Amino acid sequence: MATTFYGKKNNAQTTITNNPLSSSGLSITLATGAGAKFPSSGTFLITMWDNTTYANNPTGDPNMEVCLIDSRSTDTLTVNASGRGYAGTTAVAHASGSALGLLIMKEHSDQWETAINNLENFQGSNGGMINGKIVTSVASNNLTVAIKTLAGGDPSSTDPVYVLIGDTQRILTAALSVTKNAGTNWFGSGATGIATQEIDYFAYLVWNTTANPDAITLGFARIPSGRLYSDFSSTTTAVKYLAYSGSDQPAATDECQLIGRFNATLGITAAFNWSIPATSIIIEHPVFSTRNLVTTLEVGGFSGSPTITAYYNINYASLHLTFQITGTSNATTFTFTLPFPVLDQLDLPVRGRDNGSYLAGSAMIEAAAGGTAVSAYANGAVSAWTNVNAKSLQGSITYLI
Repeated sequence: MATTFYGKKNNAQTTITNNPLSSSGLSITLATGAGAKFPSSGTFLITMWDNTTYANNPTGDPNMEVCLIDSRSTDTLTVNASGRGYAGTTAVAHASGSALGLLIMKEHSDQWETAINNLENFQGSNGGMINGKIVTSVASNNLTVAIKTLAGGDPSSTDPVYVLIGDTQRILTAALSVTKNAGTNWFGSGATGIATQEIDYFAYLVWNTTANPDAITLGFARIPSGRLYSDFSSTTTAVKYLAYSGSDQPAATDECQLIGRFNATLGITAAFNWSIPATSIIIEHPVFSTRNLVTTLEVGGFSGSPTITAYYNINYASLHLTFQITGTSNATTFTFTLPFPVLDQLDLPVRGRDNGSYLAGSAMIEAAAGGTAVSAYANGAVSAWTNVNAKSLQGSITYLI
């Protein structure tokens, strides 16, 4: 939360007209027209002293008093209920004509120092940006992801963005963006089944030690589980690819800090055009899961086009898929593709129907480690399907990616 500083204004000095201002009075009347010299809103500190005896030397007056002001209305100041005798001074009566001024005091510098120290010692959650936001745009079918300040400009030395990468505060003081042009099947996002569908991408800031000098690099990926650059693939069409800004590929051990998420769509081959959905969803803090996303799956073993309903979400290093595939069989095989490769061998039971009737037991699906191709069988003994009539699979599975 931003610090609320005491109000300030240059050359704010006048006299009071209370006759006199008692030691408990909470309303101070200023010389006519002098109120405009003082802040119009917020709290501020004023000092009163005997200027007849001590002229412009308030510290020489043993009865000098500081007050905390809650508000000003024209030429009238309202003192906080506990604001008389403020900052270690004593509440005393002041005669009409006494001086009143807005002087710089220790209490002002205490506020400034505290705010600066809090900023310098910032140790918020990893990936939580201060004064930063993620901005996405598409021009000529090319996708650009950028870090902007909250005001919408590029970070600079006078308007920086702060972020904690690993255990170290980093400061971004220059424009930072990454653009991926149309024409490439980036991340495999243009593959059959997910091309033209919304995909949630995770934005990262990387402390890049390959750059000279070391610098912050911006990247984005389909996985939320990256911690080091070695957790990603350098192959542009791989699902674990990290798209990064600049030409300096990060070192394997460079820290990658997830900072948020956005949605985008990559078109189908061969144009592979980028677009941003009509509802752009950008999350400005670390988030380690996607929404439920649509995939059409790529199915084999049917005549015509089977009915397919499938949704998936990624939660850190695992993927959950809910699906139903129904159609008319024309083969003894049943295959479909997953939206993301499996990390380990996959063998799972699901509900199935063969030759128009639901199976007495469970069907079985299998996928090899590192693959997306699934073979389904009519039972755990990997029996074949009937090549006529209705067959179907439905289930909810979770696997490591």
